[in-house]
Amino acid sequence: MTTRKIAPRPGMAGRVHSFYPYATPDDWPDGLPITVISMDTHGKVRIRDGEREITLPHWNVDCGWMYEVAPRTWLPESHPRVLAEMKRSLAKFHAELDTLPICLRRDRESVISDTEATLRRYGALPV
Repeated sequence: MTTRKIAPRPGMAGRVHSFYPYATPDDWPDGLPITVISMDTHGKVRIRDGEREITLPHWNVDCGWMYEVAPRTWLPESHPRVLAEMKRSLAKFHAELDTLPICLRRDRESVISDTEATLRRYGALPV
């Protein structure tokens, strides 16, 4: 499936996305639920988690993904059709993992981890 990141906009719910080399402060860990307050023209996003606020680069704010399930038919990552396709892909990824060279295996392990996290977020995989 083709994907595209949902750009943060004021009022949207999302999560902090901390990753190398763009780590967030320790008290703003990866996966922390947030609300987008504002975004400037330089790619900085003001977010809130309850009472605290911080400004982060847009790549540290994850408001989800859209998936193209058919030509020009885009659905959010939470849609049952997308989750079902992700589960099918996950089974395929696990089955072929041991056949990949080590350089590709690490990349595939990262894809598996991200896919499993998304499926868990929407209750499509046990926690």
